[in-house]
Amino acid sequence: MITPSHNPPHDGGFKYNPPNGGPADEVITGWIETKANEFLDRGLKGVNRISFQKALSASTTHRYDYLNTYIAELANVVDMDAVSQAKISLGVDPLGGAGVHYWEPIADRYKLNLTVVNQAVDPTFRFMTVDWDGQIRMDPSSPMPCSG
Repeated sequence: MITPSHNPPHDGGFKYNPPNGGPADEVITGWIETKANEFLDRGLKGVNRISFQKALSASTTHRYDYLNTYIAELANVVDMDAVSQAKISLGVDPLGGAGVHYWEPIADRYKLNLTVVNQAVDPTFRFMTVDWDGQIRMDPSSPMPCSG
């Protein structure tokens, strides 16, 4: 996926999560970085392109219902019956993310008293405050400058 992820928006890049769902280790990310730089150095020679229409009609292209599959699988990792039976009221702010479209179907399926308080999708991360150096970061672990 192409995303600024935990970096300032102007630092968009490729994010890869291996099959275990966790972050890729340095060996994997180093290999990806090397390959990407090789393609850039060669002016993208070797990058195969295909039109969107041709890709849609290719035998290797299949539709996949990410939303409903994800929502159904939630019950395998979270006791959704317990959450529903608790009769709690939930307020959700997806923080500008595209995941906003998942919350109402989750509430419907699991009969949750859930209100999405912010429906806006904001790829610019305008909702975030700036870090110590004026940059927007989603990761709060950026180092502070040394004063001394």
